Amino acid sequence: MCLETGEIFTWGNGSEGQLGIGTLSNHYSPQLVNFLHPHNNKRLEIFCIDVECGTQHTGVITGKRI
Repeated sequence: MCLETGEIFTWGNGSEGQLGIGTLSNHYSPQLVNFLHPHNNKRLEIFCIDVECGTQHTGVITGKRI
């Protein structure tokens, strides 16, 4: 899920790391994809524009603030 804020959340079967959140666990509620999230209160420099998911893939188009 790509929010208007540019953050990405993921959930579902993660047994092979396919959720992209650094775990091998299943998650049944939305989990923030941390690589896009700032480590402080700055707004996101890299943000999600669109995301497409299938049974064996996930693709994300990102942008970067200048």
